[in-house]
Amino acid sequence: MRKLEDKRASIQPVKSKLKIEILDDEDIKNVTDTALKILEEVGVHFPHEKALQIYSDAGAKVYFKTRIVKPPTRLIITNMKKSPISYTLAARERPELDLRIDGKSGTYFNNGGCASIAVDFKSYQKRSSRKEDLIKMATIVD
Repeated sequence: MRKLEDKRASIQPVKSKLKIEILDDEDIKNVTDTALKILEEVGVHFPHEKALQIYSDAGAKVYFKTRIVKPPTRLIITNMKKSPISYTLAARERPELDLRIDGKSGTYFNNGGCASIAVDFKSYQKRSSRKEDLIKMATIVD
């Protein structure tokens, strides 16, 4: 008798004929411009020293004491242009579970499946996941 883990998985994206456009081009431009402004003026917290150094070397304002990075818009746009338009989200141990993310293949629905840490919705504190967290996430994904 074959074990469950020996069976080949068939993970296929959901392909819909429906196309929903919530934002028009102007809305997308406004969201993008606002995000770039927030990144440049407010910044992002990076707890990893190596990431801080990489940003500093690339020309971002880096506040090592607070671990805040404020990348200039030009740095973000330049590197976005270098980014691949698609990629493979690789499975840990089984290549047949890899997901191709390209904006054309369809949509995959997933809640991660193995989050051992959750953020409590009331206290906003990190804590170990509980059964009710799984139920909430399954409901959202469904």
